[in-house]
Amino acid sequence: SCEDGVKTIKKEAKKFLGKHWDQCDFLIFSDTPLGEKLLLEEFPNSVATPKTLPEEGSGGVHFDTSLNPIVSFQDSIIDMLLMTKCNKIMYTQHSTFSLPARMNMPDDNQHMLFQIQK
Repeated sequence: SCEDGVKTIKKEAKKFLGKHWDQCDFLIFSDTPLGEKLLLEEFPNSVATPKTLPEEGSGGVHFDTSLNPIVSFQDSIIDMLLMTKCNKIMYTQHSTFSLPARMNMPDDNQHMLFQIQK
C-alpha cells in the first residue's frame, strides 16, 4: 500500500540522513496524489511543486491520457531541473526521472529506497 511505502521511505530517510533527518528540507517528487499527500504529511520541512496529477487509482502521470501532455511534460522538466539542485537524493530502483540529478552527484549523497520486487 501507499501508506506502507511512505513508512519505508521515512525509515530509510532516517537511516540515510542520520539523527537530524527531521531538520532537513525535503522537496517531494511524486506522480500520485496520495503518495505526495502522505509524504508531505510525514516529512517535516517538506514542499512539492504545484502540478496536475492523475486521479488517485488511475496509475502514474505517464499512464493518464486525460492530462494535457504538454503541461505534464513541462511539470516533469521543472521537477527534474529542481531535483538537480538538491544536495542529496532518495530514489526508487527504476527511477529514470532521478537520473539527471544523480549523474553528477557523489554516490554518498544518493540512496536507493527499496528494490521493486518482480
